[in-house]
Amino acid sequence: MAEVSICIPAYRAAGFIRQTLDSVLNQTHSEIRVLVSIDSNDDDTETICRGYSPPGGLRIWVQERNLGWAGNVNFLLDQVDTPYFALLPHDDLLEPDYIAALLEALKQAPDCVFAQSHMQQFGTNENLRVATELRGNLDERLLQFYLKGASGLPLRAVTDSGILKQGHRLRYNRHDSFAAEVLWGLEALCYGGGCVVPRPLYLKHTRPDSLIPGRKVWSPAKRLDALRIHSAQAKRVLIEHIENPQMRVLALMACDAWGQKYIETAKYFELENAPKHGEVLLPVLSQMPVEGDAAIDQAGIDSLLKDPRTSMIKSRMRFADGLRLMHDGKMADAARLFREAFELDRNSPQALLRQGHCLIKNKQFDDALEIADSGGSLFPMNGEFAVLGARAAFGLHRLDESRAFAELALEYPQQRRSAEAFLAMIAKMQSAC
Repeated sequence: MAEVSICIPAYRAAGFIRQTLDSVLNQTHSEIRVLVSIDSNDDDTETICRGYSPPGGLRIWVQERNLGWAGNVNFLLDQVDTPYFALLPHDDLLEPDYIAALLEALKQAPDCVFAQSHMQQFGTNENLRVATELRGNLDERLLQFYLKGASGLPLRAVTDSGILKQGHRLRYNRHDSFAAEVLWGLEALCYGGGCVVPRPLYLKHTRPDSLIPGRKVWSPAKRLDALRIHSAQAKRVLIEHIENPQMRVLALMACDAWGQKYIETAKYFELENAPKHGEVLLPVLSQMPVEGDAAIDQAGIDSLLKDPRTSMIKSRMRFADGLRLMHDGKMADAARLFREAFELDRNSPQALLRQGHCLIKNKQFDDALEIADSGGSLFPMNGEFAVLGARAAFGLHRLDESRAFAELALEYPQQRRSAEAFLAMIAKMQSAC
């Protein structure tokens, strides 16, 4: 009997699904059943799928009406009858030991309901998405989810099918189920923790015509409405499941901080009704009841102000403010806020990087070079600091130093294109001299 179901929601997948199925058949763990649901049968997807015969069996459904992304995923989840399952979109790939490694990790972690790995993107970008462990009691798991960035990686995990029997499914909303993968992870943590195999075993194909890039054509107002709907869904989960009042406030603050950072990153600056904030604590604390089971008194508020996790939340809000100022061309002020964000949370490489970018815009190349050196030492897995160093040294006309940084950046797959562009530019300048 198969132990793991790999669920492949497919939509016009003829150009990609062979590689996806090949990566499934190449798994070192053999007790796998493959479930494919085809949401549009206007290409050769079905014919291609029927050419495969995995040892654990293959089942294919061709939908008579379009279910949409979330509907197609949920249809497959309804068919799972194995102890574990994994979701695999039709153009993503798995390393050969993906199932074996994650399944072993999950079985060794009785407090967990899913095991995830790092995710390497390929295609239009080559970023590495790092998975983080989410364990502890229920309150702590839900709080840590937002403190650690509210990642959608749990959707790419090997998961205990017991959560499906309790009704866990992908949530719908009117905006193409926007951020449904984030809500999936948050709600999965209501059943147990998430452990990590710290290797990039999941390979995500990024394409210009995929669902998430397609959202870039949405109007700012539509994107903001989608975020508000998601935020309301997420906060309902936090309020319903977190019992400790102080932890609940922290989690709501962290959720707001994530949403604010998303708003700034998505460039909603021109919207008059875009959420803005002053002191991060006050909007949430002002909405908390002062008596009853959910009460938090002044002593609790004072305790929150001293909680180191409050600093992490403030860091994210400073970062969001810095992005706004950067967009407005106020580089010196933005650099100051990014520095504050980093001082509040010294595990935040992006804050340090953004400060460096602002310094380069202001032609403060020596200061940017210092950040490149220190950031590279603090975050050796992040190749963006090598690119920052190449830019800063180039601005100082120190071409040999710029080349050294660019050659270092070549060692990081996600920075290879930027590094090659710099090396070509340096070679051109030196040949002209």
